[in-house]
Amino acid sequence: MYCTTPCNCALILTLALTVACCALYTALQGVFCGIAIEYTGPKLLILIGGGFMFLGNSYMWLAVQRQVPHSLPVLCVANYIAQLGVACSSSSVTTVGIRLFPSSVTGQVAGICKAYFGVSAAVLATV
Repeated sequence: MYCTTPCNCALILTLALTVACCALYTALQGVFCGIAIEYTGPKLLILIGGGFMFLGNSYMWLAVQRQVPHSLPVLCVANYIAQLGVACSSSSVTTVGIRLFPSSVTGQVAGICKAYFGVSAAVLATV
């Protein structure tokens, strides 16, 4: 991709910044959940994650039903809150699985836990 016009350059820059911000947010979610599990424990973190998912997805559903204001930035924040809940749940399940099983199978346990979250997201995306 070459910047042939100023509009094209702005579009490329906007796209690059969007991708960088999404990667940063995703990394921060993992760090937040990793630190939180050490202080709260897995049961409370799963409960917190469920609350985040409920809040974020409920707001998006209400916005689709036109019950609440629905601007794009507000919907992005609601989606981020819902994804923070998913990250909390995923981190909790993976951490507990790795701690409970012997070291010879921790890689398989981590793979199964992460694959479950990936497959469930793919199934829900089609619904």
